[in-house]
Amino acid sequence: MQIRVNQSLSVSINCDAPGLVDREFEMDLNTSEPITAEMTIRTENSEIGLTNGSLVQNRNRLQYRYQEQFMINVSVNESVHLQARLALKMEDSNATWAYYDESTEEFVPVESTYQNGMLVTYTDHFSSWTILTLEEESDSPVIPGYIWLGTPSLIGIGIAFLVIRTKRA
Repeated sequence: MQIRVNQSLSVSINCDAPGLVDREFEMDLNTSEPITAEMTIRTENSEIGLTNGSLVQNRNRLQYRYQEQFMINVSVNESVHLQARLALKMEDSNATWAYYDESTEEFVPVESTYQNGMLVTYTDHFSSWTILTLEEESDSPVIPGYIWLGTPSLIGIGIAFLVIRTKRA
């Protein structure tokens, strides 16, 4: 782990998984004020749907897979305005950084670039951040949930129409 700042930094780091020792993570913080930060690094968080291999869907109905087993939660003193660069060394250049939006309870993928073996993103806020990989579209069509609800309703209406028509005849 490498953290670079342009101001004084007081940081508390909690890492709950020994397997994270092998990961190379960089964070650059650019701010005009001293920073107090609390950082937790985990491999999973079942409370928000991040377990090894789990599928995560966002509001655009795109599905992502959580497979990198890297999640970081950073909080800083509220008054700090900052710009941050997050970078994680990894093999998959098709992955993306995403943060967890607590108000909508979903992950929001952000623009990420693959540079020199590192997946990189820039942000001006902290929350729970992770790496997600977009699932490739399958050959079978995805049937939206409303079709499953609408089909039985249409069948019921059709049967009712036939019953009424039969009684009139």
